[in-house]
Amino acid sequence: MLQVVKCADRTCCSAPRSSYFSLIRDRFIPGPLPLEQSEEYGLRVNIGDGPNVKFPSLFVRLVIDKDMFPRSAANYEKELPYDFACPNLQKTLRQRVCKDCKIYHASVKSLNSHKRICSVKPDRPLADDPDIRVRPVRVAAKRHRELMCAIMYMDDEEYEWLDQDDVNTVDIPGAHEMTVQSGTPVIPANTLANPWEEISN
Repeated sequence: MLQVVKCADRTCCSAPRSSYFSLIRDRFIPGPLPLEQSEEYGLRVNIGDGPNVKFPSLFVRLVIDKDMFPRSAANYEKELPYDFACPNLQKTLRQRVCKDCKIYHASVKSLNSHKRICSVKPDRPLADDPDIRVRPVRVAAKRHRELMCAIMYMDDEEYEWLDQDDVNTVDIPGAHEMTVQSGTPVIPANTLANPWEEISN
């Protein structure tokens, strides 16, 4: 979920008109957590299915801290990732955490854009460094200035559309010869038939 929230700098954002920041003190709505009351561990996060798994309301979720779940939060120094309870992202969560500031990013593109700022050092200017660009296994498709990249995480491949400038395509077979795929095909009006005419015939 994309969350766009005003900052505290009044030269950038206007003053809030609601009590949102009084309720959501961390500015962003926390990610959903499926909770289960177990006899062995007490209250715990259960990403799998189960008859006792419940998603708490937003206000209950706001008082839940990651310290309540030391086993689940052992790999994350800051807040649990927003996608922590998403089953099909379990293998990629730790790969999307910035190694310097420990902030989680929902996509590889976001993480690499962040790295360009987070990894800048006084003796090294901000530049197109191939080390901070995504290195795909292969490029599956191309459209305009975007590439559909196959990225290897653990033992699985994940596909994601990335800006051409964010991808290191050196020595990637076929990446430069691939033709641009157009978007939605345009169907000429004279080729369209009214469905009710077909029914009546």
